[in-house]
Formats: sequence, structure tokens, C-alpha cells
Amino acid sequence: MLRQPVYRMSGALMLAFALVGGHVARADGKKMVLTRPLKAGAVTTYKATIKANLQGMDIVIEQSQKQTIKSIKDDGTMAILSEDLGGTMKVNGAVQESKPGPPTTETRDKLGKLIEYTHEQSGQEPFSPEVQRLISSVGELLMTDKEVAEGDSWDTELDNPAFKDKKVKVKTTYQGIEKVGDVDLWKFKQTAEAVVNADGAKMVNESIIWLNPKDGLMEKLDGKVKDVPSQLGPLAFAIAISRVKAAPADTKVQ
Repeated sequence: MLRQPVYRMSGALMLAFALVGGHVARADGKKMVLTRPLKAGAVTTYKATIKANLQGMDIVIEQSQKQTIKSIKDDGTMAILSEDLGGTMKVNGAVQESKPGPPTTETRDKLGKLIEYTHEQSGQEPFSPEVQRLISSVGELLMTDKEVAEGDSWDTELDNPAFKDKKVKVKTTYQGIEKVGDVDLWKFKQTAEAVVNADGAKMVNESIIWLNPKDGLMEKLDGKVKDVPSQLGPLAFAIAISRVKAAPADTKVQ
């Protein structure tokens, strides 16, 4: 993730942010449908820490992003604007500023599947547009409209923009309610595999995602991605995302 040509990797990786959730889940083991209370106009800020090793160099990116749900249609289709707020990049201990990149607009259906993806290319991204779209597709938590209980899993098949002859396979498991701090959150595990070339190489994305059932927004994510095709060959990285809490209205900035 050197500034040339891969300093835009942080912007591409931030596409892993999830915007799904639902009402309070039952704790008695009975099945229920995980619905979403998302609202148009909701604005959320997230901070991500991305760690990788590239050609023997340890790289840590810390970056923030603002997400806005621009609209929600009657059928649940959402338009989401993601704005890169910039941050820092540390290469072998040396810190440098990472300036904001171009915004991204995604359209997703009610279950989280990507329908449309728009991202202005800066000419310095390490990933092709097809791989960027693939990262966005598998980085989102994919829900089900079926009733589920703790421990239940469901499979989702997606189109593969990086290798159209093969579908993307995604497995999601609802792991129940977990208290984080003083808040009860829904916990999910999701694994995605996507063939990315004619040799059968696979990009693998595995994430643990916690959602706040009160507003349907993600609280945090811990993920690992392996064998992402890039201009520098297959890349692997770990990503941790957390929701930034808004300061109280009466808080004064010093």
C-alpha cells in the first residue's frame, strides 16, 4: 500500500462497510425474520484500521468514512453515499497523511445485494474496476428474508464481476446476541469465495459483523481478505471497522 501506486487501497477497502440490521432479536431460540429499521437520511461515520504486509513492509492505514442513506424505496432498495474523509498511512513506522479519495455510490436491495456501483477512478487504484466492485459485493452483510434462529446459516449466490464464468458463493451465519459494552448487538459470521482468474485462484473474505438492532446500522466489523488480485499481485490484509459515536449536542469543542 505504498502511495505510488497503491495509496488508494484504503478507499477501496472501506467499501466493506455494512448498513443492515433489524428489530430486537428473540433470545428464546425461536425463529424470526431479521427485518431492517433503516431510515433514509441516516448519517454514520466509521473508522477503519487496515493492516497488511507488502513486499516485506508493514503497512497500517487508519481512515474514516461518512455514509449517508440517500433514499429507500418501497421495495427496500437503498442508495448509499460513502465519502472518504482521509486519515493516515504508516509504512514501516513512518506516518504520512492519506488524503480523501473520490466518493462511492452504491444501490443495494433490501437484503444487501449490490445492484449498482459508481466510483470515480483516480487512475492510481491498485485494483481494477471489476475487482473494486467485487470487494464491495462481498464486503456487505447479506441477509435473508426467511425465519432464522441462533446458529442458522444461509447461502447467497452473486454475479462475479472479476470472472464472469463463475458465481460468487457467500455463506452467512447468525450467531445470536452479544453484549458489547452496554449494548446488545446481533452477531454474524460471513465467508465469501470468488474465483478471480482462469487458473481457479480464489479471493476469500471472512468477516465477523456486529449490528445494532435499534437502528439497523453496523457497530463494528473484524475481517480478513486473502488473494485479492491487484496491480502488485495477490494481496492479503486484515480490516477492523468501528462506528464513531456522535458527541452530545452540548459538547463544546476546545
